[in-house]
Amino acid sequence: MRVIQIAVIMFLALLLAGICPQDGSASQTAAELLVEGIRAVDAERPILAKEKFKKVLEIESNNYHALVRLGQLEMEDLVSSGAGRRALEAERYFLLACVTQPHRPEAYLGLAEMYYTMGYFEKGDGYAKTAQDVEPKCYETFCVLGQRYEDSGNYTAAMDQYNKGLSVYGRDSYLIDKLYFAASQGGLEPYVVLRYGRHHLILRRFPDYFILDHLRKLAGDFPTAKKHYDLPNFEFKYCPGDIPPENLYKDPYEAFIMASTKDPAEYKKLRAKLDRIRDDAAKAIAGVKGDEAKARALYKWLKKNVLKNYDRKKGILADQVLNDNKYLCLSGSILYALIAEEVGLPVKGMITPGHAFASMDTGKRQIQIEVTAEPKFGMTREDGFDVDWWDQFKVLNRVDAYGGLYGPSSHRNIGAISPQELTAYQFINTWLDGVDKIKEEHKDQLEYAKTLQKLLIAENRAREDELAAVRGRHRRDLSKLLAEEKRVTQNYVRKRKKLSREMKDISREVNKKIVEHSFDVGLDLVKKAQALAPGMEEFVDIQEGIYSSKALVDASPALYAAEDRKEKRDDLRRELLDKRRELKVEARRSGGKSSFAKELEDAVESVKEKLKKVEEEANKDWDKEKGAWLVALKRLGEGLDSLPCSTTLKRRFESLCQHVAQLADRREDPETMNKVVSMAMFRVPDSRFVRRYREHRMGSL
Repeated sequence: MRVIQIAVIMFLALLLAGICPQDGSASQTAAELLVEGIRAVDAERPILAKEKFKKVLEIESNNYHALVRLGQLEMEDLVSSGAGRRALEAERYFLLACVTQPHRPEAYLGLAEMYYTMGYFEKGDGYAKTAQDVEPKCYETFCVLGQRYEDSGNYTAAMDQYNKGLSVYGRDSYLIDKLYFAASQGGLEPYVVLRYGRHHLILRRFPDYFILDHLRKLAGDFPTAKKHYDLPNFEFKYCPGDIPPENLYKDPYEAFIMASTKDPAEYKKLRAKLDRIRDDAAKAIAGVKGDEAKARALYKWLKKNVLKNYDRKKGILADQVLNDNKYLCLSGSILYALIAEEVGLPVKGMITPGHAFASMDTGKRQIQIEVTAEPKFGMTREDGFDVDWWDQFKVLNRVDAYGGLYGPSSHRNIGAISPQELTAYQFINTWLDGVDKIKEEHKDQLEYAKTLQKLLIAENRAREDELAAVRGRHRRDLSKLLAEEKRVTQNYVRKRKKLSREMKDISREVNKKIVEHSFDVGLDLVKKAQALAPGMEEFVDIQEGIYSSKALVDASPALYAAEDRKEKRDDLRRELLDKRRELKVEARRSGGKSSFAKELEDAVESVKEKLKKVEEEANKDWDKEKGAWLVALKRLGEGLDSLPCSTTLKRRFESLCQHVAQLADRREDPETMNKVVSMAMFRVPDSRFVRRYREHRMGSL
């Protein structure tokens, strides 16, 4: 009876497993398993997460995300248990990830934190610096290295890291507080007191007293500023809002054409032509035996019948490939990889900085397939099938062949990807092809701007030469020297302003058109690329950049007005400085009998009045400018609605809220202040900005 019960239970278990394959059945893809693993991490189920990630590696042994995640999970066990075996496992996973994606920072940072935890600080420093070399703008590297220098008492180096981070991330609250903390703990030298008449000038050698005072005003009571920084889970985590709907396309061929045209009639014609090419290619290689021979035959057929003319400018879009037989590295590799996959060949797409090609794993070796390799370009081989590294090197050093893979794909995804993921980059190329066309339309203006830049450099050199001559002629007559220096400097400043204004106008006009094209056209194309390859967080990064750039353009009227006011203030301060120098010389020549103090006081008052007028202009223009700031905030808010897990957009949104709120406070505009706080409470409710303004403006809740 017991045996029968056991048999029944096993039968039911097998039946249920067949009906509900929820635990990573053979039919699950690597992407699905990866998402399940990340969900398990979020749910704090590390054992299940490890199982999922290891199953990902069974399907894709070089999956970067799974390798880094397993390294993190093993490292967490290392911290809790202290077992040496865990360290070896974590190191193995991280090193494999480094080999898989050598141009990404996460695995290097994982190794750095692991070695710091174990006490091998120099080795950890090496990996942390490597992470910063491969990704100079990575937020975590600034925090990790800054904390490392704090721990060792090297506060100067810590300040340098936090300051570099602020140059990239603007008014980031955490970095500002860490910078102030490092400065305040940095072993400041004693005050140096200098006596000048009845006044005492208090100076610091490093850091500057006034800088420290400014940091003190900026810094707040950030709760983690004095705590030890620990590397968080990296940003490629499961986020429902970041993953677009699936099944947007019937197949990758449809996506390849749709990346180039929205016209249904045009799509129908191109699809019919592409389907004929697929059928003809399949028939041409049908009788060929063996994967390698079949892959070579497909290559030769495509090069003879379709991929005839390499064209860096006119081989991008699907119609250019199918109608005109023009291609570049990406479009040609996509066509080859898709058809090869369809006829059963184990072909992958390969991404390198600025270049794409195909690769086939025979089980014994990798065969590289270069569609851009042609004898007329100096190749030693008959064609680019099974190209060796030296021939491929010559291909990549051909000026007109490099750069067929546009834009941001330079390091985020380097290595083997599926033909479908390779096709996703066609949308990126289409978008950036539009950017290139805008630059081509304004080619004359951009060339003129380069000429202006050269003129500006030449004017600066001429000024230096003229100043040197003036100092040689009047070295014994200080008053004449100052007068001549003032004349030369004023002439240069006048010319510099004129040239700079022209350059800025050109740059702003072209940049605005590029950003508007990116927002109106590019954003939709990038989202479609993401729908085709939802596992690629690079496409999320691109969207973040587009939303951020559009917000800057939206805020540009206010930014340009602020820039003009700053220039006026700088001119007034320069005027006061020149007047002070002239009066000092006059006082010295007259033996102290001149009205130096009174004239200087009058000059100071005059500059103050002019500065006051500049400030009055700012108050008068605030009504217009605040509208631009609020539109920019709204734009970043739209980005957060589209990408709710984007920490980059959250940081930028909070930073801009802080800036606009300070402006509103200075202009005594509580209505705008309340709008900004309301927007922040809706989208970043747990931010330091919201907590602070809840307490100071609305009362503690």
